[in-house]
Amino acid sequence: MIDELPRFPGPFTWSELLRDKKLSKPTREMLATVASYGWTEGFVVTFRHSESRFGLVSLAGHRGPLSLEDADRLAVMSICLYNQTRRIGPQVGVSVALSALTLRELDGLRLVARGLTDKEIAVELGIAASTAREHVETAKRKLKVRNRAEAAAVAVSLGLA
Repeated sequence: MIDELPRFPGPFTWSELLRDKKLSKPTREMLATVASYGWTEGFVVTFRHSESRFGLVSLAGHRGPLSLEDADRLAVMSICLYNQTRRIGPQVGVSVALSALTLRELDGLRLVARGLTDKEIAVELGIAASTAREHVETAKRKLKVRNRAEAAAVAVSLGLA
């Protein structure tokens, strides 16, 4: 679903997403899978920081489509939750630095946590080894860690690996 976010300028529901003719097959399959577990509707509010960076609040539930009134209320609550989390997160030890990472930096961090070298990361992501190294190094700087072991520990603690 993350890949679909850049196409939506504001809050959207899973029902709206499913009606979109451009929805990717993997996203359709993911929504079908979660529906099989009873999660039939979701609501997503995105927060753009740049073309490649964003934050989001995503909610899921067991009932049918949301009314416009409920969607508006959830959007306001999501905005408040997101802003409050960014404000108090660092005070309680929650790393909001992840929101500063690009998707490629997150990919690199996840693969570092699996023990891959820059060359192996490059093969996995289909990029040059120097580019893989740059993604990892940039992620380390943004997370304020000194080495790959610390980066891996952060990735594991945040559930990325």
